[in-house]
Parts: sequence; structure tokens; C-alpha cells
Amino acid sequence: MLAITPEQARASFAKGKKVRDFWIEHREALLVRYPDQFVAVKDEEVIAADEDLIELLRSLESMGLTTSDVMIEWLSTKTDFLLL
Repeated sequence: MLAITPEQARASFAKGKKVRDFWIEHREALLVRYPDQFVAVKDEEVIAADEDLIELLRSLESMGLTTSDVMIEWLSTKTDFLLL
């Protein structure tokens, strides 16, 4: 059983809110710059973008990063939805 402390839970929620707020604030500008691409963000900075998710993951791997280290979003110019 995994147990976390209240402090760890608060820190996790705060980090999640910060990430969510980043995407809300920057989504439109990023969509213009990276249309129909997967975009990886770490510490509120775009570190990689690619139309091909496998290529994006390879780029992250070459930086020594995994999907646990970044937030990846698909920025679609269409109304399609993709849940990762």
C-alpha cells in the first residue's frame, strides 16, 4: 500500500495546479507555434515538440528524460480529442 503524507499530497496538488495553469495561459500561443504537434513542457518551458509521438519520446530520451519528467499535450488545430 502506498501512503503519502499530507504535505506530499499538498505539494502534488500544487504542482498539478501549476501545470494546469500553464497550459490554460499558454495553450493558444503554443497552438500557433506548434500546430498539430505533441509538445513536451518541463518547468514551464517547451523542451521538445514533434508531430510524431515516438519521435518526441526519442528526443526526450536523448535528453535523459522520461514521460514522468514532463507534461505532454497534443495541440490540435481540429476539434478532435486525444486522451493520453
